[in-house]
Amino acid sequence: MKNHAFTLIELLVVVLIIGILAAVALPQYQVAVMKSRYTNLKAITRSIAEAEELFYLANGKYEKNLANLGVIPDNLDWGSCSIGLNAVLSKVACKNTKDQLMYEIYLLHSSYLPGGRKCVVINSSGTTDIRHQVCKTETGEFGNGSSAGTDIYRTYQ
Repeated sequence: MKNHAFTLIELLVVVLIIGILAAVALPQYQVAVMKSRYTNLKAITRSIAEAEELFYLANGKYEKNLANLGVIPDNLDWGSCSIGLNAVLSKVACKNTKDQLMYEIYLLHSSYLPGGRKCVVINSSGTTDIRHQVCKTETGEFGNGSSAGTDIYRTYQ
């Protein structure tokens, strides 16, 4: 009578193969999740920037209070958004505090980089950090470049 069971070696090989596949797949999964959250961050920032531009067209100035624009979602448990207005630059920035990523859009009537967009990595631990991969993938840039009207990857230390 023949025994139909797996040997210990066969089981160990299967476990080893599953471990290798998981080790390869997990970092890609983390990047995909972070890209998804970053896409949400970009969408919210863009909606605020568009509301600011409409407010500017109607009133000849930008609005400092986000609540008056009516575009902030009720639940911002992932981070915060702000408007920066001064004589040189006008920008909208939203930050995901969990991922330590920020997306900035410079408004069209800003003296500095009108229409520019930046992916910002906060508290960087080196360029191998997956946040850098997200910014590089999103912007096609690496480092502290600048160009009006395009996404710019920039890091804050």
